[in-house]
Amino acid sequence: MKNEISFSDLFAIDDIQQLQDEFAIATGVASIITTPEGVPITKPSNFCRLCSEIIRNTDKGRSNCYKSDAIIGCPSLVGPTVQTCMSGGLWDAGAGITVEGRHIANWLIGQVRDETQTEEQMANYAKEINTDVNDFLDAYREVPAMSLERFRNIASMLYTLANQISSVAYQNVKQTQLINKLKKTESELKKNQEELLASEHRLSIVVDNLPDAMIYQVESTSDGRRNFTYISDNIRTLNEVTVDSVRADANVLYSQVHPDDLPALIKTEENAIKKMEMFRHEARFILPNGKIKWFQLTSSPRKIIDEVITWDGIQIDITDRKKAEEEQAKLEALLRQSQKIEAIGQLAGGVAHDLNNMLSPIIGYAELLLLESDQKKKNKKAINGIINAGFKARDLVQQLLAFGRKQTLDFVPADLNSVVLEFQELLRRTVREDIEITTQISDTSAPVRADIRQLEQVIMNLVVNAQDAMPLGGKLIIETSRVFLPQKDTHLEIVPSPGEYIKLSVRDTGCGIPENIRSQVFEPFFSTKGDKGTGLGLATVYGIITQHKGTVSIENTQGSSGTAISVYLPVSADKSPPQQIKKPKHSLLEGDETILLVEDNQQVLEMTESLLKQKGYTVLTAADGNQGIGIIHKYEGQIHLLLTDVVMPNLNGKDLYLKAKEVKQDLEVLYMSGYSDDVISHQGMLEEGTNFIQKPFSASALHIKIRDILDK
Repeated sequence: MKNEISFSDLFAIDDIQQLQDEFAIATGVASIITTPEGVPITKPSNFCRLCSEIIRNTDKGRSNCYKSDAIIGCPSLVGPTVQTCMSGGLWDAGAGITVEGRHIANWLIGQVRDETQTEEQMANYAKEINTDVNDFLDAYREVPAMSLERFRNIASMLYTLANQISSVAYQNVKQTQLINKLKKTESELKKNQEELLASEHRLSIVVDNLPDAMIYQVESTSDGRRNFTYISDNIRTLNEVTVDSVRADANVLYSQVHPDDLPALIKTEENAIKKMEMFRHEARFILPNGKIKWFQLTSSPRKIIDEVITWDGIQIDITDRKKAEEEQAKLEALLRQSQKIEAIGQLAGGVAHDLNNMLSPIIGYAELLLLESDQKKKNKKAINGIINAGFKARDLVQQLLAFGRKQTLDFVPADLNSVVLEFQELLRRTVREDIEITTQISDTSAPVRADIRQLEQVIMNLVVNAQDAMPLGGKLIIETSRVFLPQKDTHLEIVPSPGEYIKLSVRDTGCGIPENIRSQVFEPFFSTKGDKGTGLGLATVYGIITQHKGTVSIENTQGSSGTAISVYLPVSADKSPPQQIKKPKHSLLEGDETILLVEDNQQVLEMTESLLKQKGYTVLTAADGNQGIGIIHKYEGQIHLLLTDVVMPNLNGKDLYLKAKEVKQDLEVLYMSGYSDDVISHQGMLEEGTNFIQKPFSASALHIKIRDILDK
């Protein structure tokens, strides 16, 4: 029985009231039926004036009556509860009425005078509940007296009657529950039918409107025949075929499976039938318009009758996910490539300083020997060989540094269009005559911030690489354009920041790059030319462009269309006019100025001193910065130029120059170093515009640099 069913739900209160009144008249006791909490349900029967008009009309008296009613009405398995009332001490009794173990009402009797109660005690209670004592005692004397034995017999009769009422209530409850259950069953059946129809309708709407999925049911027989018994309507958008065509011929759908993926799908289905378990398989489908989509097929087999298997399945379009996976794989490959480049760059940077310091005296002393007028022709050839070998070794170190993004760059405002046009003449002399060179320069300006000589190196490397791809001749096109690169464009070798870029492309009509080696072309020492190539051409391009915060891409179709390699440089916001490369002046490279030479490598110090003295300079030498400061303070004459190594023990080149300027205000400086760019930058050197020459340097490069500084 539900908790909300009450006494009044089970009985007609008027009938119960009549029964209660007749019981009170027959027994001569007061009677009332209340809730378990003592709240009246029926009207009082045969109540005496003491209770109804006096005690229950006071707050405390009424509260005591309710408490007493609740106690004597508690359910009991052994008989009625008989005790004196908490208000006035009259005899009371009660029996609980229960239904299915739930206490729903109390039937209470009483208001019989207790013969042991004195009028003095009653007068005290009247005072306690704040009522008139005399009126209270008069009403008390009106209460009928009854022996306790007779009262207990009446209480036993009440207990039996209450149990009968409980039994009738139980029957009423069961009858009501049965009627309600029948009504509910009929109502639920009707409701379930309506919900089933609505559910089928909703399911049909959901299935037919799944954005990337299609539900199907297909029967297959042992001889290979298939028949779709159900297929959702959105097959029209997913597979671009109609439901009717697939229902008429299952092969309309199965024929879309990519030939390369079909054997694996058939094998997966066969394994699922053997184990009678669900399978999940991914395959490509070729749509009628030629477009390829990836679908994930999930299906479970059921055996309906012998030789017939029913497949319940769903086909989900995972084309976008597959593309995302490909992009992720590309990004991971780029990360591995970047880590590999970083490792090689660290190696190059680590050995560059020592190699450059060793190459400096080799090249320098060889050039000094070459200047000796009495050298025989045979010796000159050998000396030139030493010099050429030294420069090749220097260039190799520079290429490694460029690849590892460790070389020192001289960034200036530049127009890439002008760089390409001014470099054309040299390119035409370099490229074979059977290759036609065409330039397609953008109509708009191409402002970049770059090291112009390094850009020329990039163009030369790309052109030479294109030439090697056309052994029988062909066409070579150099073009510039202004483009916008979106974020995470993974067709590029380096993922760039989004924004505007200047694009430089070198396109050839050669043999193209095989797909299986495409990911390796920017790796150092990887070459398809055998012993003829160093494998540093494109690797150097990669490093230089990365150092310029740019990116690289390869557009390749193996065959007659050849290859296009493009580099992208960020558009510069610098409004300064583009700088042109200064042509070196080969005259007037001598001088009589005083130069302070500071170098901690003894061989480089002695070689450089000889080169300077050979051109007429007065040379002061120091083995470190502290010695250099000492000379600055002691030398009374003018010192025109400080030629100093950058990284030295005790006092580095920059700090040396700052201290020297405090003494010799007009002193100019030329820094030199064999270290890579990241080491020098870490030392806080070489702000923009600083005079610098990279070791190992040629004698002419040193003399030109010195004259450029001193002739200002």
